Amino acid sequence: MKIVKWTAVTLTALFALLNLGAAPDSSQADGLRILGVVLGVAGVTAAVGLATSRTWGRTAVLIVGAFNLAAATVSLFVAANGLDTGASITGMVLGVVCVALGALVQTEAAMKPAAA
Repeated sequence: MKIVKWTAVTLTALFALLNLGAAPDSSQADGLRILGVVLGVAGVTAAVGLATSRTWGRTAVLIVGAFNLAAATVSLFVAANGLDTGASITGMVLGVVCVALGALVQTEAAMKPAAA
C-alpha cells in the first residue's frame, strides 16, 4: 500500500505546483491568483504531511483534493466565458484522483500488525 501513499503524495504535490504556477499569470483575475497560491501552499503542506506520516496528512490530502476539485469545477463554468478549459479539466482530474488515493491510503496504525 506504500505505492498508493507515494502516488497520492506525488499527485498532491503536482497539483500544488500547478496551482502555484497560476500566481504570476497576470491574465488571471486577482481572486483566482490568490486562490491558486492558497491551494498551492495547502497542497504542499498536505503532501509533506502525508509523506512524513503525520496523523493529519491523509485528512489534509482529502480536504485539499476536494477543494481543488471544487475550484476546478467552478473554474470550468467560468471558463465558458472565453477562458481556457484545459486547466480546469486537468484540475478536476487531479482533484478526483487525489481524493480517491487519499481515501485509499492507510494510516500507520492500520498498517501495523495487531498484537496477539
